[in-house]
Formats: sequence, structure tokens, C-alpha cells
Amino acid sequence: MHRHTQAFRDKHWQLCYDLASEAIRLNPSKVAYLGNRAASALKLGQKRHLRQAAEDSVTAYELDPDHFKSWHRAAQAHLALNERATVKLSLKEYERALELQPDNKKLKEEYKDAALTWEADFE
Repeated sequence: MHRHTQAFRDKHWQLCYDLASEAIRLNPSKVAYLGNRAASALKLGQKRHLRQAAEDSVTAYELDPDHFKSWHRAAQAHLALNERATVKLSLKEYERALELQPDNKKLKEEYKDAALTWEADFE
């Protein structure tokens, strides 16, 4: 098992983030490594981490357009950044994620919340 996978299981988010960063440095186009860093960045949750999560997730879905988790994490990060442009982008990413997993209840709820955020704060 990779060290960053173990770190993630143990909820050591900063360690996971750092190990994934090193893995990405060595292999920048591996979707799994981008996903690991994005997932730990979402858990860390500060603005700079959210930006990194969004960036990694977009890179990942550009590399693999059918990778559900990349679209989902990008949408979560963009929504959490809570800026006009990022919330708008999150809606598109949620829609793409829903195309990939149309029966995902959690995803439908998150999409509804994103749409409400857009309407309430930015429309």
C-alpha cells in the first residue's frame, strides 16, 4: 500500500497532502495521485487547499473525462470557494458528475445545495 493511502485511512490529511504532492511531482499525469491530493486538500479546507483541490480535480478530469470522483471533487472545491465564477463552474461539474452517476442521491443533494447557493448569493 502506498504511504499516502495509509495516511488517508488514518485521517492524517496534511501528511497525505504532502505525500501526494511528492507523488505528483514524480508522475504529474496520474489521476489517482491528483485525486488523493484533492481529497486531502478538501479535508484540510483552507482557501489555498480548496484552490489546489479544484486545480488537481480539473487536471484529473481533463486527463480522464469519465472519472466521476474528479468531477465530484472539482464541484465540491469550486462550491466551497464560494466565488461567483467558482460556484457557476461547480454547477456544470455537478451536472457532468450526474451524467456519470445519475442515481447518486448524495450527489443530487449537493447539486441542489449548489443551485440554491447560486440563486441566493450570485444570481
